[in-house]
Amino acid sequence: MLRTKTLDSFNKLVKFACRNNDPYSIEIKGSKTIFVFKGRNLAFYRPASAIADLRSKEAGKLMGRVRAAVTVYIKKVNFDVPVIKKEYPATFTNRFFWESIPDNTEFYIIDAKHAYWRIAYLQGYISKKLYDRYAENQELKQVKNIALAILTTQHKRQYYSNGKLIHEIESDTSLYCRCYNNIRFFSFNLCGKLRNSLDDSCFAYKTDGVFLLKPGLHDAKKIFEKNNLLYKIEKCVKVDNKTYSTVDGELKNFS
Repeated sequence: MLRTKTLDSFNKLVKFACRNNDPYSIEIKGSKTIFVFKGRNLAFYRPASAIADLRSKEAGKLMGRVRAAVTVYIKKVNFDVPVIKKEYPATFTNRFFWESIPDNTEFYIIDAKHAYWRIAYLQGYISKKLYDRYAENQELKQVKNIALAILTTQHKRQYYSNGKLIHEIESDTSLYCRCYNNIRFFSFNLCGKLRNSLDDSCFAYKTDGVFLLKPGLHDAKKIFEKNNLLYKIEKCVKVDNKTYSTVDGELKNFS
């Protein structure tokens, strides 16, 4: 299948191929647009990604494998995907508490390793084989999250006759959206429940990373382990009300 470099060249190719007003269809999968003529995929256009990792062949394979795996799961449960309700927000910050603790106070960030990827595996959306294949792949770290996020993208096909749109079919992606939201809400809820159980020891969380004082560290580790999540712990020091430092001396904003 031919890849056109620009949308303009794609449209010109379609116009030339259908100069005799032959019927054709256009299939849209997220950012990818495919020209289908006489039952064959002849050409496609997809804008060049600003993310270098997405331009590799392995990235394309990964995204295809994730969607295929989730499709297998949906069929396996007979299209009855359980719903995880959002009980807590994605982030939380107790700024009053943060500003009340002295500068140079030590605290910890416990961060779930490849959180969304592991949750997808724990929920059964991807196989152990697929999980293990990419779990520790740092080069495709961002791609893994994108592969899960694009489960929510719409797929549709437009049918043309005599150069005019006569019909359009749009796929139902609601179950794929549910799977992705379940992953997100599992993470949100875990952090929210952890924060509630630790009281003032936990003063912030950001999706999959929890900020806490040393007294809460033991219980936080137990909660992550109970939920079968892998984690890493980073020791930090408050610099001022806007900034903290990691043990490596890297300054970060507290927001």
